[in-house]
Amino acid sequence: SVTGVQTCALPIFKLGRFLFRDQQNRDHTAEFTLYGGGQWSQQASLDAVTTGADFGTNSLSVPTRITRGNPAFDGALSSQFTHESRFNSVELNYHLKSRMHRDRIAMRPNGEWVRMATPTRTRSLLVGLRYFDLTENLSWDAFGVPDTINGGGATVNGNYLVRTDNDMIGFQIGHSQTYETSRWSLGLLAKAGGMLNEMTLDSSFSGTDSLTSGTTRSTANTLSMLAEIRLTGKWHLRPNFSLRAGLELLYVDSIALTPFQLNFVPGGNTQIVSSTNSLFLGTSVGFEGYW
Repeated sequence: SVTGVQTCALPIFKLGRFLFRDQQNRDHTAEFTLYGGGQWSQQASLDAVTTGADFGTNSLSVPTRITRGNPAFDGALSSQFTHESRFNSVELNYHLKSRMHRDRIAMRPNGEWVRMATPTRTRSLLVGLRYFDLTENLSWDAFGVPDTINGGGATVNGNYLVRTDNDMIGFQIGHSQTYETSRWSLGLLAKAGGMLNEMTLDSSFSGTDSLTSGTTRSTANTLSMLAEIRLTGKWHLRPNFSLRAGLELLYVDSIALTPFQLNFVPGGNTQIVSSTNSLFLGTSVGFEGYW
């Protein structure tokens, strides 16, 4: 049986500051963005057949691609795991954005002249510093593992805990295109950057078959890539207040994830597997104001 729970609410806090307008009528702004705190989790369990004609013939085994030849939870009558993942992101960006065209004077059907914004496609560039933290926890419990140390007549229970932490920091660049009108706007933003990733692995297990209980702690550094695409629409309730909704895609490469660290090595320094990636897809709703 498998169950999963996704915490979808990721609070996003964004604070910007207008700096100046240059001679080409472009706005220069600084922006601080903070979001995260959501946690994804999944639980699963698997039981061997313990009754009927198949009793004792369907005990659980662990594939060698996971154990890598080390003794593991082979022969267990039941196994279950919990997998949790969460991330946080902090950004400080400098924006250079073009402005809308000059307002125009238009006549309404009743003959009244009014001032209206001219629909414009604006562009912006950004460069900034970003910190991204991705942490995972995996807990694997096995029950009824044959005790081969004492002849296999009894059974033991086993527990395997794995935690990985990816602390990434680096520079990013981005570009956006937005179609703006007096009432609404629709924009597409893409940004990416190379990140120095300091990876940490902590694991421990106990009571597993012929293994000696032990702990593992390893650290390693690598270069990771983080890319993000965001489609955002806004509805302007007032000139300085808007409702917004969007679709966001986040990709992170060369990171350490807990499922790829399982190897049942009894302790010491274990090499961290970092040739993995994660893809996050979600929607956002909120509001923004200017003062």
